[in-house]
Amino acid sequence: MDYKLEDLKVWDERICNVSNKRWLIYKHTNVHTGKSYIGQTIFTIEQRWQSHLSSAFKKNSNSPFHSSIRKHGPDAWTHEVLEEHIMNINTSNSRETFWIKKFRTNEKEFGYNCNSGGSVCVANATTRKKLSESAKKAQTRPEVREKQRQAKLGIKKSQDAIEKMRAKKIGMKHTLESRIKMSESHKGFKHNPESYGEETRKKMSEKQKMIQNNPETRMKAAKTRKENGFTHSEETRKLLSEKIKGQKRTQEFCDRVSKLNKESQNRPEVKQKRSKSIRESWNDPETRKKRCEAIKASWEKRRLEKAAQKQESEEEHGL
Repeated sequence: MDYKLEDLKVWDERICNVSNKRWLIYKHTNVHTGKSYIGQTIFTIEQRWQSHLSSAFKKNSNSPFHSSIRKHGPDAWTHEVLEEHIMNINTSNSRETFWIKKFRTNEKEFGYNCNSGGSVCVANATTRKKLSESAKKAQTRPEVREKQRQAKLGIKKSQDAIEKMRAKKIGMKHTLESRIKMSESHKGFKHNPESYGEETRKKMSEKQKMIQNNPETRMKAAKTRKENGFTHSEETRKLLSEKIKGQKRTQEFCDRVSKLNKESQNRPEVKQKRSKSIRESWNDPETRKKRCEAIKASWEKRRLEKAAQKQESEEEHGL
């Protein structure tokens, strides 16, 4: 028997809230067999379909629905939303049972559902916390990490997937708290040299040197550290100082740094900021006193130098 969607929209409007989309009931129909599968989800129908494809092809699920997906392919299906904007799980369970009974998809002749539906349950906060802690603990076990690594070997993402991930991250910035956490997690971490070939290590080294020798990158990094209040410890400063002793920068690098500094100094906002900083510093009595003493010392030094030069000149002329 054929049903029209308009004839089947008989649910009570009181369970729907158009301004708040929550649960929805969906139906996937095989165009070759005419059989359907009905389910419920809090995601979009497209996202749920992708999850079913993953179960069918990657996890090799043996359910009748997933077996049919493997047999007929992903393109042999139509997709429709039967009901949406359902506000709670209890109502969603009852509506799923209603639709399965309506289309008889739990009968082998008409569909792929293995039961009458309505069996989805949502874990409470305590259970979710326990599951989260358990999953995080599992990630620290070497055998689990190795198993995950082996599973991903040889898997290459499509160019379309790469572009989608890249586009999603454009303009995304980590919060200060997130950056601090990442910094702390990487402290003391060292790559295992044996995990990379000689050629790969050489390429990584050359790339890092190129990045570090780029004046724009260095100035941007310095600006970010200054804005976020990051400062090197005294020990780190000494190590950095020892490391760069004796290093000579190329003339091209020096010219680029000089050009960037001049461009930066000539920007109106930089001039205004520098002028404001100078005015504020002169308002500090202690700073004013130190600067006045420095100016007096400079004048005294110049006076003594001129007097010494005058005396030398008189001695040369025999005066």
